[in-house]
Amino acid sequence: MFASRQRARFGKREVFKPDEPVTDAAAEMPHLAEASDSYRVLPEPPAVPGGLAGPVGLAQWVAHADVLQRLGPHVGDTAEPLPEPGDHDRKVFASYISQEALRTGLEDELLRRHGHNAIRPFYVFGEGVFNTAVGRWLVEALGLMPYDAWNTTYLPLDAPTAAAMRLPYHPRASIARVDAVIHERLDEQRQRYEAALDQCVAALQAGWDDARVDRFVAWRDALRDEVLAYAEQLKPMVVGLIAEVQEKSTRI
Repeated sequence: MFASRQRARFGKREVFKPDEPVTDAAAEMPHLAEASDSYRVLPEPPAVPGGLAGPVGLAQWVAHADVLQRLGPHVGDTAEPLPEPGDHDRKVFASYISQEALRTGLEDELLRRHGHNAIRPFYVFGEGVFNTAVGRWLVEALGLMPYDAWNTTYLPLDAPTAAAMRLPYHPRASIARVDAVIHERLDEQRQRYEAALDQCVAALQAGWDDARVDRFVAWRDALRDEVLAYAEQLKPMVVGLIAEVQEKSTRI
């Protein structure tokens, strides 16, 4: 496992601060640690969930609470029209715990099969996505948690594990340029969603229509599936990009 680390709150700008030196890919391939403006670590959530504010557009939820009571699935798939304080942190923290369990299982399997298991999760939608309004939209509107399997792949931290997995080293950071491209695309989808939600709420305030609600929910679910498919498409592309950068660096 990794050396003891100080954990930063999810959504803050701090990165991991190792308490002791760690020998891994960052040491073996120094170029990965260069250009801090290009690579950043996605912070882990706090050890004890705190209380963040509610979802994007909280005023809108309050103003239309009577309508949104019937649209409960838009608030974390619960029957409540508004989230309790700290709900966002609790969801993210639960996602992190689930990922840790998955990683432990993979580490055990790698150790049993290959005798090496130095891995770390790499998040396809990184800090530049989840630490923005887009990230809060993904969590609160679409129920997509940052540490769940859809957004996670595992990469090796040392040479023996890399040879066993036949994968490039973990860059030990988010890739800012990739995050920027993802953010731009998802922000367009977020704005479409919010415009559609506004339109739906306005129409329902004029007169309740179950069919309209069903259409909106079906459209929202299709949008969620589109985001999931996009993340799945990106996984091999991003891993391939990491491998290409590392391969080129060894030729220099």
